[in-house]
Amino acid sequence: MNYGTSDSRAESGVRGTAAEGSVVNMINRAAPRLSALSEEAANAGFRQYNGRDITDFMPVGKFGTHSSTDQALEGLFSKQFGQSSASMARRGNLSPEGYQGAVSSAGAEWAKTAFPQIQAYQQYLTQLAPSLYGQRLGFAGAPLQYGSSLLGSKSDSSGFGFGAQWPAGSLGAM
Repeated sequence: MNYGTSDSRAESGVRGTAAEGSVVNMINRAAPRLSALSEEAANAGFRQYNGRDITDFMPVGKFGTHSSTDQALEGLFSKQFGQSSASMARRGNLSPEGYQGAVSSAGAEWAKTAFPQIQAYQQYLTQLAPSLYGQRLGFAGAPLQYGSSLLGSKSDSSGFGFGAQWPAGSLGAM
């Protein structure tokens, strides 16, 4: 009869080295920041970022698009109105009574171009805050991901075994 014991230990990464303490400190500093940012993102209101409305960062003009787009949309309306007026004049319909029709026609043409722009900008504003929070959460979580891979792993194992060996042919004699 015999028995045996075995012990093994394996470490990878910076475990057991002088760098282990600084990596653990990095992880310990990053974890509360990630937690606080996650809570901030979860509690943010609709179109809110850092406690402010997203339009504080991206101003909205009178047409619902970026304020710098207003001038282009006004120019587009003027162009549409000019084309509508010219068309009515060619037909002999341009009169004070026909002015309302020219404005209406210009507005309808303008809306075909402007509304998709307005809608796209509003959708962008709606998605901007969650996107910014998502990026910040990714950056805040990076030290935890890198730190855990730098630390590596550590494993300890031990075992005990015993066995018996019978001489060849001795079991058959019984």
